[in-house]
Amino acid sequence: MNDEKLKSPTDVASAFNNFFKTITEKLNIQQTQKGDATSILKGSLPGNFHSVKIIPNSDAEMKSIKHSLKPKK
Repeated sequence: MNDEKLKSPTDVASAFNNFFKTITEKLNIQQTQKGDATSILKGSLPGNFHSVKIIPNSDAEMKSIKHSLKPKK
């Protein structure tokens, strides 16, 4: 976002919401009711949205995962 990497899952979600909301506003789509970006998209897309579960990892877990991916010598 603005040439910066977002680290917080909340900031990433907000960036996506703002992106889609901005697109809707730029396309000048008339809305019958105000709401967040997800509400706007739900009205346009059939079916259900799949939820994304964000599971935080500690530094120790990430180091362990990284170590496990290295080839054994």
